[in-house]
Amino acid sequence: MQTEQNIPAEFLKEKLILLENIAQKELAISNLSAEITKLTSTIEDQNITIEDQNIKIEDQRFQIAQFQRMLFGSKRERFESNEHPDQLTIPFDFGDEKIEAVIEADKQQITYERSKPSKPHPGRFEIPSHIPVEKVILEPTEDVSGMDKIGVKITSELEYIPGRLKRIDYIRGVYITKEDETGAQRQVIAPLDRPIPKCIAGPGLLSNITVDKFVFHIPLHRKIQMFKQEDVHIPASTMDSWVSLTSNHIRPLYSVHKAYILENPYLQVDESPIKVQDRDKPGATHQGYMWVYNAPMQNAVFFDYHKGRGLDAPLKNLSPYKGYL
Repeated sequence: MQTEQNIPAEFLKEKLILLENIAQKELAISNLSAEITKLTSTIEDQNITIEDQNIKIEDQRFQIAQFQRMLFGSKRERFESNEHPDQLTIPFDFGDEKIEAVIEADKQQITYERSKPSKPHPGRFEIPSHIPVEKVILEPTEDVSGMDKIGVKITSELEYIPGRLKRIDYIRGVYITKEDETGAQRQVIAPLDRPIPKCIAGPGLLSNITVDKFVFHIPLHRKIQMFKQEDVHIPASTMDSWVSLTSNHIRPLYSVHKAYILENPYLQVDESPIKVQDRDKPGATHQGYMWVYNAPMQNAVFFDYHKGRGLDAPLKNLSPYKGYL
């Protein structure tokens, strides 16, 4: 066995030179890798810049085409102002910030669709992060003792649990104070906050019935049938009473919404006839009118019901109104 002392000096010198060359080559490779990474990043930035420029060019071409159509197109395509100097104009500048934001979003969407006609596949639907997660661990049916676990495969599934009814018992201790100087006593019990006093329905149930009826347009008799499937029989008169009493809680919101609509400088108002059951005459109906106040610039509307078609209904709301009707 040879030791380093027995190795010729020339061989050691060549070995050192070779190691030094290898180190220089590795350093050069590392520098080249860094330079390649930098160039790749620069190319990506330039591609993004080119894509933005192409989008701007397409937008400019579109605008030029519009101007050319206005100037040189057929008579029906040209822009000719029909404003008369003596004609009053409607102030359509209400909510300029919101309008500009919507216009900008539409421009971006139009530009994107024009520059990229072939829409890429959006990919697999992703389950939102706010959805609660239930973990189910599944193991192979065969014996895995002695095997090495090399990983975990997760398969996500979006499942639905139907709404369920439950009974809540509020158990409140009743206490009595000691006798005072006059020998009187009083009971002490925790307060019970209910949306409708002496009503068996909880706030969640009342909200579900109201939202299903007025947002998802599910008639009350269908809700009654749905509860019957749970072997819970709710009379129709009780359901009607729940909806009516629940509506009292949103009267302040309705008043605020009405005030918001009447602040708009431009309104469209009209009435629609509607047949309404008459409480004074069971089985009969009377002619009612639903007055609709539409604010088109805000895409907002509120309804005001009256039994008659007289002027009292709109004048009550529009007497303080200042704007265009």
